Amino acid sequence: MTELTSGARIWRLPPPPPQTLSATDSEDEKEIDFADRPAEQLEFVSSLPCDNFDSIKKIASHPTETSTDLACVLGPPLPGTQYFPGGKLLSPASSFLAILKSSSGDYAVNSCCQLRLPGDLDESSGGALTSPVNAIRWSPHRNASTVGIALDSGVLGIDTRSMQPSFWLSDVHWPCVRDIDFNPNRDHILATGGDDGCLSIWDLRYIGKTESFSFRNVSTGTACQKPLFTIPAHSHWIWSIRYHPTRDQLLLSASSDSSVCLYGLPSYSSEVRGVAKPSTVTKSKSGTSSPAISEISIEGLEDGILARLNEQHESVYAVDWSPIDPWVFASVNFDGHFVVNQVPDKVKLGILLQRDDEEEDTEDIDKI
Repeated sequence: MTELTSGARIWRLPPPPPQTLSATDSEDEKEIDFADRPAEQLEFVSSLPCDNFDSIKKIASHPTETSTDLACVLGPPLPGTQYFPGGKLLSPASSFLAILKSSSGDYAVNSCCQLRLPGDLDESSGGALTSPVNAIRWSPHRNASTVGIALDSGVLGIDTRSMQPSFWLSDVHWPCVRDIDFNPNRDHILATGGDDGCLSIWDLRYIGKTESFSFRNVSTGTACQKPLFTIPAHSHWIWSIRYHPTRDQLLLSASSDSSVCLYGLPSYSSEVRGVAKPSTVTKSKSGTSSPAISEISIEGLEDGILARLNEQHESVYAVDWSPIDPWVFASVNFDGHFVVNQVPDKVKLGILLQRDDEEEDTEDIDKI
């Protein structure tokens, strides 16, 4: 009988080979064939110490470059191990969050907690969360003290200083939340995407002050319980969403409708000054078609879809921004195609001109 075990390892990627364009290559679009290139070997770095847990569900890296900590969502600890709660019965579907810290290249579990709802919600629900975990994201704010976890149709926040729940968003997408991301410049803004094809923006400062918002019972909610912004951008599930790492008015989403959407959300970004911001905005289905690039104003962005990219013919499962070029992003689809795109020139120009105008206004105020 073969024993089934789970594990996770860290590998270092080899340096990329130099790229050169031939005379027949287009600078705007180039398809690279990796089949004829020699395979580079990955360098083994470390194994994660998760042997005492039933399974490894999700892993997220620390959001700062100066830390190598990892946040892992794990299955229940094995009986007789350190983190197995004595005198309690654990469901095989229960989940635990473990913070791993590295020391001399080796990782160790620094803290661990079972995923539960906050306070009174935990008591009324009758126990720990057993829903499937779909995504985990580490907030870069407040010394990276918050980890967000998408479970089924809700989002749970964990304070890593106390390893206690800090917020709970219930039924934010129906039937499932697929991905989440924290605004890199505003510590209370969270973006979510799910199986309903919608992208939503939430203000976490209002969560927990009243009963949780639910799409199943919208009519009873107050304005502060609703998302700040919701747009039905895709005709199928949203699998991945990513804020721009510095220009938080830009956001990406990837979907199994074979498209990638680029959004402009200046009203809910750190560039909100001078923008008229409604309390709650919901785009109708008629607003899901992306505008032509020629229709985008360079005077400023409006909240909504800036561009819809349909180059891929399969479901798109991941999208992210380049860490080198701030105007480049890439996506990967079901059949393995890796597609690189750029932010449209008019969008780029509009953002740069807006920032220049704000800097000039600041200089004029200083002179006064």
